[in-house]
Amino acid sequence: MTNSSKYDNLTLEEGVLAVFSDCLTLFRKALVCDTMEEKVNYVCLVCGYVHEGSLDSEPEDYVCPVCGVGKDSFEKQ
Repeated sequence: MTNSSKYDNLTLEEGVLAVFSDCLTLFRKALVCDTMEEKVNYVCLVCGYVHEGSLDSEPEDYVCPVCGVGKDSFEKQ
């Protein structure tokens, strides 16, 4: 059994275009998946500041940039 690919019988130019096209397709699929993810916001219960994104990625000592309270004072919106 030989390892063949769909690019084997193409000229160099055709192969480059085919690989580029495949990469572009994968990129578009990834972009669609990324934009379909639920966007999460957390609201500071003290001052109303809205933190865009997950607080899980922030360090444990993260504080609200407006009023200085900790992560435990934020509520998922």
